[in-house]
Amino acid sequence: MRSGSFFGSFSIGWAVPIKSFSDRWLASVGPFTETREFVDGACPNLRVRIGKRRKSFSVMIGSSKSRRRVSLGAYPAISLAEARRKAGELSADPRAAGGGRPRRGGRTKTGTIQDLFEFVIRAMAEEGKIASIKDNRLYLLEGADAAVKDFGPTTLARNVTPEMATDWLAKFHERQKSTRLPRAILSAAFNRGLKADNDPTSIKDRRILFGLERNPVATVGGPTQSNKRD
Repeated sequence: MRSGSFFGSFSIGWAVPIKSFSDRWLASVGPFTETREFVDGACPNLRVRIGKRRKSFSVMIGSSKSRRRVSLGAYPAISLAEARRKAGELSADPRAAGGGRPRRGGRTKTGTIQDLFEFVIRAMAEEGKIASIKDNRLYLLEGADAAVKDFGPTTLARNVTPEMATDWLAKFHERQKSTRLPRAILSAAFNRGLKADNDPTSIKDRRILFGLERNPVATVGGPTQSNKRD
């Protein structure tokens, strides 16, 4: 079997390592400097992403054309047995994952994190905020540590958690870099998504709804400026 890379694992068709998950394996595996993803051999739609601090369960649901990722929670806060149970339920009935608010005015899809960030860039261009686009592209979509790579481009925007935002920002702090700008950019992106979902002037024209109910960056604590280590 081909061993897929971290970034490739988010694209359908790339191989992701298959493991027979067990509590013993989950407790002992990692941490990894670069986040790695594994598929549960006993529950093929269940995945775990393991990084420096967190082991997060998710399930891939839907057909190949509408496949999406639903976050289940972090291990051991959610047990392997519970993750498998939830993954089985969602695989059998994807509607159980929720679809945000009722769809209005024709066909509307629930936006992924990739959809949200691309929407942000388009909106800034339309508003003439050209000077800000470079930094937004860097931190959200195109940089080596872009948020879309950390969260996974097929992850629904509404499934991004404060813990995921914290882990992403911690990368900058560990490298002695300020978290102020990436934090502000990420928070602003979610605020744009929230406002877009509730824009009364575009209800009939919307083809994407993000289904956001809160900004996951709003509750991220800690200083916004990195400190020099001794």
